[in-house]
Amino acid sequence: MAAHDLCSSLPQSMKFQHVQEGVGHYGIFNGRRWRGVIQPKIAEMIRSFND
Repeated sequence: MAAHDLCSSLPQSMKFQHVQEGVGHYGIFNGRRWRGVIQPKIAEMIRSFND
């Protein structure tokens, strides 16, 4: 959410947000939830810009 404030000129259509419950700072980028939930959402967002 803070990045959206910093990138105020970014169109709304390019803004994505996901809050993963039950993970701490380290768990966001490591472990089962990263592999099963978070990373696939990031990959999907990236692919949406290449379509």
